[in-house]
Amino acid sequence: MIKINIFEAARRISKIVAATWIIFWIVRGLDSDMQGNPIYFASVTFGGLFFILIITSVIGWIVRKFMGISSKKDRREMN
Repeated sequence: MIKINIFEAARRISKIVAATWIIFWIVRGLDSDMQGNPIYFASVTFGGLFFILIITSVIGWIVRKFMGISSKKDRREMN
């Protein structure tokens, strides 16, 4: 049976969501032939990415504190 660290799974999901967010906005920008405002495009794309990463970090920090796990102990050593 495969054991997976819940924090590592959350990191992977966060990366997938962030990549999906960036790809979605790039495709949307290309689909509109880049007729929109590039400042708006960049702020929505990278602002959303920043928001996703901050929210997942804060949730992880809160969960670690409630579980009594220090931030350096949430990764397993690979043997």
